[in-house]
Amino acid sequence: MHNLIVCALAVSWLVVLSAAAAAFDVVQITDNSTHESLPAISGSNVVWLSGSGASSDVYFWDGATTTRISTEGWHPAISGSNVVWFTWDGTVDNDFEIYFWDGVGTTQITDNSIDDYYPAVSGSSVVWSAKDGSVDDDYEIFLWDGATTTNVSNNSFDDYGPTISGSNVVWYGSPTGYSDEIFFWDGVSVTQVTDNDSDDEAPVISGSNVAWQSLGVGGWEIYFWDGAAITQLTDSPQTDDRSPAISGSNVVWEREDFHDPEIFLWDGVSITQITDNDVIDDNPAISGSRVVWRGYDGNDYEIYMTTVSNPIPSISFGGLALLAGLVLGTAAWLIQRRRFTSA
Repeated sequence: MHNLIVCALAVSWLVVLSAAAAAFDVVQITDNSTHESLPAISGSNVVWLSGSGASSDVYFWDGATTTRISTEGWHPAISGSNVVWFTWDGTVDNDFEIYFWDGVGTTQITDNSIDDYYPAVSGSSVVWSAKDGSVDDDYEIFLWDGATTTNVSNNSFDDYGPTISGSNVVWYGSPTGYSDEIFFWDGVSVTQVTDNDSDDEAPVISGSNVAWQSLGVGGWEIYFWDGAAITQLTDSPQTDDRSPAISGSNVVWEREDFHDPEIFLWDGVSITQITDNDVIDDNPAISGSRVVWRGYDGNDYEIYMTTVSNPIPSISFGGLALLAGLVLGTAAWLIQRRRFTSA
C-alpha cells in the first residue's frame, strides 16, 4: 500500500509538471542549413525570408507545401494568399520597389526613382513608406487599393512603418522631431493616438485595435489601444518588450529575459509566456490562435509555430505549489490512515 501511494504521488507530480511545461505543441516549419527570419502569418498561410542580405529569398507555406515566390526580397507581409515585399528593381536607379504576389503571379506595384520601403497588406490593399518628392521631401505613407495610389499621411514630417487592416492604417511619425508618435487613419481622416515625450514605434493593427512599443525609463514596453482607451500591457523594468504583432485582441511580442528573447502573448485578459528555453526566440507574428516566430535550433534560425487557446489555460508557479501541497497532503493523510487502521 505504501509503495502504491508513493507511486501515485510521483505520477501525480509528473502530471503537474507536464501540465506546466507542455502548454504548447510547437511545430518546426523549416529545417535546413540557412537562416530563416521575419515570419508573417494569415490563417494557415505563413511567409518568411530565407538567407541574409541580398541573397534573401521569400518563401510561402500553405500548411502543407513550401513555395519559393521570390529569389530576392525583404520584410514580407501576408493577407490570405496575398504577399508583399520590397527589393531592388535592378534598373539604373537600382532603388527599392514594392512587389505583390497574389498566389499565382507577381506584380510590381511601384516603379519610380525613389526608395519604397516596408510594405504591409490587407486583402488587396497595400501600404508602404516612401519619400513624397515635395519641398520637404519627407517620408509619407502611401496606400494602393489595387488600382490607384494615395498619400494618406500627407504632412511635413517623416512617417514610417505602416500596417493595415481593412480600411484602417497605422504608422508612426515625428511631428516635433523630438519623439515618435502613433497615427491612425480610418479611410477618411487621421487621428494622433499618442502624444508624449516617449518614442512610440512599430505599430500593428487588427480591426480598430492597435498595439505598439514605447520606450520608457526602464526600457521598451507594449501598449494597446482599442479605438478609445490606451492600456499598458507590460511593465517590466530592466527588460525590453518589443516587436508586437496583433490579431483581434491577442497581442504577441518578444521579451529579453536577461539571457535570450522569449515570446509572450496577451489574450485580452492576461499574459502568458509561450517559449521558455536557452535559445533566441524572436520575430513573432499571430493570426487567430496561431503564433509563428523565429527560433535558433543550435545551428541556425528556423521558423516555428504553435496554436494557443483563448483564454489560455495555464498553471502559475503559485498554482503549482498549491497543487503540489494538496498532492503531498493527501498522500501523507493516506499513509497516516493506513498506519491507524493497521494498528
